[in-house]
Amino acid sequence: MSDKGLQTKILAAVLIAFSALIFWGTLNLAPSPFEPLGASAFPRFIAVLVAIFSIGLVFMPSEREEPELPVVADPAPELAGPVDDDQVGMRATPVMALATVGCTIVYAIALQARIVSFAISTAIFLLVLMTILTRFNPRAMPLTLVMAVVFGFGLEYVFTSVFVVNLP
Repeated sequence: MSDKGLQTKILAAVLIAFSALIFWGTLNLAPSPFEPLGASAFPRFIAVLVAIFSIGLVFMPSEREEPELPVVADPAPELAGPVDDDQVGMRATPVMALATVGCTIVYAIALQARIVSFAISTAIFLLVLMTILTRFNPRAMPLTLVMAVVFGFGLEYVFTSVFVVNLP
């Protein structure tokens, strides 16, 4: 097992233990007359979800066998075209990291100041953040817009109707 595989399994074990600790801690929460599922429903749900994903990490194969590729000589530089990000893969940049942190801070301030409703501010936050993370890819915009609206308004519905939580 590689070092990375061992680190993943140790992290998964720590997350399982932490989830169990959180679940155990919610057992003593008093029932709330205002919440039909009780005050402990949401923390328990998250703890169980984290534990399930962590168990999946424990049983995930640590190393994947890469197929052997034939050795090919380097192409002539004059024949090689420009390198596209789609070919190389997404590379994180410090600007993207700062933009992500900045968006999160603005989102938290907007929620605290109650400038707009939770659903609208969440949808705008997700739209801006996903647009930045997809590097303003026009092909990703339709899916980004749909996901932002569905998650923004869907989360508000789940929190207010299912978990009966007052949102900002």
